[in-house]
Parts: sequence; C-alpha cells; structure tokens
Amino acid sequence: MKTLAKKIVRNAFRTQGFDLVKAPNLHTFLGSREVDLVVDVGANNGGYGSYLRRWGYNGEILSFEPTSNAYAELLSVTKKDQNWNPVKCALGCRAGEAVINVSADSRFSSFHALSADGIAYDPKAAVQREELVDVITLDDYVRASNCKRPFLKIDTQGAERDVLDGASEFLRRCVGVQLELPIQQLYVGVWSFREALAYMEERGFILAQAVPTNPRHDDPASVCEFDCVFRPIG
Repeated sequence: MKTLAKKIVRNAFRTQGFDLVKAPNLHTFLGSREVDLVVDVGANNGGYGSYLRRWGYNGEILSFEPTSNAYAELLSVTKKDQNWNPVKCALGCRAGEAVINVSADSRFSSFHALSADGIAYDPKAAVQREELVDVITLDDYVRASNCKRPFLKIDTQGAERDVLDGASEFLRRCVGVQLELPIQQLYVGVWSFREALAYMEERGFILAQAVPTNPRHDDPASVCEFDCVFRPIG
C-alpha cells in the first residue's frame, strides 16, 4: 500500500510539472567542497544569498549588485548578517564605468539590450531607465582575500563572460562556478550555451550539474535557461 501511495503522489506531482527525485544539488556540492566563501555576482535584492542561508550555508558571502534600488534591498537583507558583505558595483573585464539598463523587474536589468525574445518573454523586462554604475574586476577586488575554497556564482543577464574575463586569477582558486546560461537568448550579443561550455573547459572546468530555471515563453514544455554548476577538471 505504501508503494502504491508513493506512486500516486509522485504521478500527481509529475502531471503538474514537478518530480520527487534524489539528485546532486547545489547544497551537496558546496558541502562536499567545504566552501568558505561564496562570491555572488549579480546579487539583485539578495535572493540567492537568502536561499543559501535557508539551506544551511553559514560561510562568508560577498555579494555584488550595481543598481541603486536593488542594492538598497540587498543592504536591508544583509544588515543583520555579519558574514554577508554587500558591494555596490558591477564586475567586468576592466575597471571603469558603464551604463546599465534597469528593467521594471530588476532581475532583468542588464548591460545588454533585450532581444525580441526578451521583450516578448515578460512585460516587466521592459527597460525603465539607464543608470551609470562603477565597474571593477573580481581579480582586483579579491586579490588580498585569504579564502581557501571559494565558489563563484554569476547571474548577470548576459555579462557572465565579461565577469569571467576579469577573474582569471580568482578562477584558479575556485572549487566551483555557477552560471545562468541561455538556451533561448533574451539579450543581444550574448554567448550561446555551447560557447559557454567551451569557454569553461578552456579554463579548466567541466559541467557538474544543470538545473532548468525558466521555461520558454512560447513553449512552456521547453527550457529558456539553465543554472549550471561547474567543477575543476581532474
């Protein structure tokens, strides 16, 4: 009877697009690598860091967010967490300033223009204003850090490669990297999923996990993007 009940429950979940499967996940990855610092690039309002805290990660978090409104929310979330440090700037391949497009839903804010698919994907992706922000390289910022086993997460709406290009030294120290990678390109001039895999392999990383994030707006049974965790090769 227990087995039958489990099958009924599982099938009910599956018809709604959910599944109950034991599989490798981000939390087991961080634990198995004994991560002592998570660098959160494109932190927005702190959702990723809060997610880590809810699931038991108590180590240091360093969160970068360049846009004013999202950073204000991030500050509010982090102010009582002494082990979570917010920084108001963008990361890129060189230091300077850049103009970022700020969307109605700040999760879509990007240095890249929206593609036709991006405009159709969600009305809240529409750009409301532009904002001039500071840009630094990750290598410059963390060069003096004494972390031993860092993990790098980048979710920058198409600017992931620029961040990585400015983090070549830091990458050699990382025990893992998480990137949001596109199948359907919501922004103009961004890399493809295949190009991203090749880039990471050239830098000594191989795909360890891939989790669907958003469905396509025109085909809910297909994936728009994946959250991908990479591990060092070897």
